[in-house]
Amino acid sequence: MDYWTLAPCKHCGTPRLLRSWLLHFGLGIVFVFVESIGAQRLSLVEAVLWLTYSALVVVIDFEHRLILEKTSIVGAILAFFVGTDIHGVVVTILGGAAGAGLMFIFFLGGELFRRWMEKRRGEPIPEVAMGFGDVILGGIIGLILGWPGVLAGLFLAIVGGGIISGVILLTMIIKKKYQAFTAIPYGPYLIFATFYLLFFA
Repeated sequence: MDYWTLAPCKHCGTPRLLRSWLLHFGLGIVFVFVESIGAQRLSLVEAVLWLTYSALVVVIDFEHRLILEKTSIVGAILAFFVGTDIHGVVVTILGGAAGAGLMFIFFLGGELFRRWMEKRRGEPIPEVAMGFGDVILGGIIGLILGWPGVLAGLFLAIVGGGIISGVILLTMIIKKKYQAFTAIPYGPYLIFATFYLLFFA
């Protein structure tokens, strides 16, 4: 009950964070909006489940720079069934394989670049360009977007991620808070690109 009423923690009295309010009311507004525009490709139940999963991934990745294994398993199962309902089994599986495969190539490229920079700098770089959780998430969005829709999803995520990351880095430079190899969550861009393609494309 405390969760739904957004009451302060009964043990320590800590008030709910802004994130809790945004999720509760923001998701409700999104649900109503999706219902009003008519999610032609997804049923209302599928849309609500996918949006809830998407919000969970975005929040965790922003706050902890992680895409959790258990969350990914649930997301893969959900995306497979929704994707199959939209595209059929073959197109869904091809999309998942393509999404994971392409993201794995990006993952390897980032890892090779990190190791090269470590040798040049002569010191270890703890941050990675892209985590393996992003590879799994690429497969998940591939399942729900299918083939070749996943290509559009990855393209939008890369362009959007590049623009927003550039703005973030520029802001950090202006405020003199920039640090080389600052980790920037990539999962939200994949999620937002998928959201656009599912409900507006």
